[in-house]
Amino acid sequence: KEPRDDKKYIDRLFKQVSEGIKGIIFGNLFTGIFQGFCAFVVYSIFGVSNSFTFGFLTIIASFMPIIGTTIIWVPLGILFIIRGEIVKAIIFLIVSWFFITIPDNFVRPLLLGNRIELHPLFIFFAILGGVLFFGLSGIILGPLMFILFFEVMKIYNEERELDERKERLTRKVGRFKIVKRKRK
Repeated sequence: KEPRDDKKYIDRLFKQVSEGIKGIIFGNLFTGIFQGFCAFVVYSIFGVSNSFTFGFLTIIASFMPIIGTTIIWVPLGILFIIRGEIVKAIIFLIVSWFFITIPDNFVRPLLLGNRIELHPLFIFFAILGGVLFFGLSGIILGPLMFILFFEVMKIYNEERELDERKERLTRKVGRFKIVKRKRK
């Protein structure tokens, strides 16, 4: 291999990591804003005072792994229970779970998948595995590990295909020489 090839592949890996980081930040930020907006709407419908502030806090909480936005809307539901509004609390908790938490499992992988060329299901498991192995930083490190893995696999496959083509070409050229010698 020529040193140029190695530099080309390293540049390619750096480009993928750079694009991946941008995609992850964009995806996580947009998902947080989406969840914050949904939370603001839900909080406003249920008459939560300072719903804008709680919506903003929901954006921030969306970056927390595992607990996420539930750290905001569950205590609000508990406040409804404390006030004696049991039915309202149950409906609030169900609606919050459905419109604030559940979309996170679909929106984030879809946004990240479109930006970093991985299937949303891979992104979902990359985030989940990343959080389990790396904690909070796993939101970024998990998908980055997947990006690097798949890019290295692409490079490997391209090199393998190139070697196979060279080998086939060498065999064809070798046969041509043999046929040419026989004719003389």
